[in-house]
Amino acid sequence: MRIMSIIDKTGEVIILSRSLRMGTGGGRLDNAHSGGIFIGLDENGRLKEYALTLNGTKYYKHPDTGIIFKNVVLPSVSLVDEAVKKCAIRVPAFRIVAWDIIVDSKYEPTMIEANFFCAGLDVPQLNNGPLFGDRTKEFLDEVYGQQ
Repeated sequence: MRIMSIIDKTGEVIILSRSLRMGTGGGRLDNAHSGGIFIGLDENGRLKEYALTLNGTKYYKHPDTGIIFKNVVLPSVSLVDEAVKKCAIRVPAFRIVAWDIIVDSKYEPTMIEANFFCAGLDVPQLNNGPLFGDRTKEFLDEVYGQQ
């Protein structure tokens, strides 16, 4: 999973976006720039209706396994969110981070990496819409020094 977080000006860690990245064609590489597909998921772990490629091709089911995305709920998203929040608060100098996390067979999350630089906005926004959602004005005002 790729989870994007931000620490707001009060110090709270906010989850901005959740995406599941998947390989295709029997490949294990999930990177969208290497032929992988990606799909958004909500705070309950429910996958969106379709996955995408970077060129905009939609898949309503996985091209290899045939699993229909809209029928899938990932069981441990709340544990993933907790792990992200614990990690984010430990690196407060990096307010926006894209976290890559795997979940094992016991549904326990393991952090793979934290992307502090070039976290990428294309995948989360294609999956879930504007990154800051209804808090866009708040974050832009902070960046541009307006109150």
